[in-house]
Amino acid sequence: MIRLRYDVRVEDPDELLTWYQEHVRRGPDYYRHHLTGGDPSRVEFGDLAWAVLLEGQPRSGAAQSLLSAAVHDDSRLKIGHIPDEPLHSLSEEQRSDIVAAVVAMTGLHGFRAAVATKTMHPKRRHSIPVLDNRAVFGTLANPNWTLGQPQRSRSATQARDIRPGLDAVYQAVADPESQGSWQELEQRWQPMTRIELLDMCWWATLHR
Repeated sequence: MIRLRYDVRVEDPDELLTWYQEHVRRGPDYYRHHLTGGDPSRVEFGDLAWAVLLEGQPRSGAAQSLLSAAVHDDSRLKIGHIPDEPLHSLSEEQRSDIVAAVVAMTGLHGFRAAVATKTMHPKRRHSIPVLDNRAVFGTLANPNWTLGQPQRSRSATQARDIRPGLDAVYQAVADPESQGSWQELEQRWQPMTRIELLDMCWWATLHR
């Protein structure tokens, strides 16, 4: 059993993960094939392709602003200070650094939290989760939403909006009651990280 949200527990997460692998179009490839190379300390122009693969919708303006930022060595692309350690093991200060890094990326034209984190995640697979407009901001982190209600999409660019999304993911993967189950899932579903497994389980919960 794992608790995905304070009010949502699932008895068979393997069933959700299997469903995700079989029915979701792009997500399995995104999480299975992280081939991103280059500099692990910064987001690079080519990393934007990962956001596109995961159904992100960056327009050409986002690509242009990312290219310009790379050419000018813009500090907003630097993530070397964020450890690639499991999110559930990070301190509050380290999690605040993640929020700040996402906010910095949203300062580039064409980026909000969803596209920013879909671009950043392959460089920090253990610590930076995908903060999707619908799956995280609209449902997982929305205290006014309950399972079965219509799913609303919310976007975010400010820390006050992004932090609740990260906290919702953190609370799910750090839930004391679920630790044994998470560890077993990590063993069975290697090389997926815990935040990736959560994303897949939650998406399956919402859509199957």
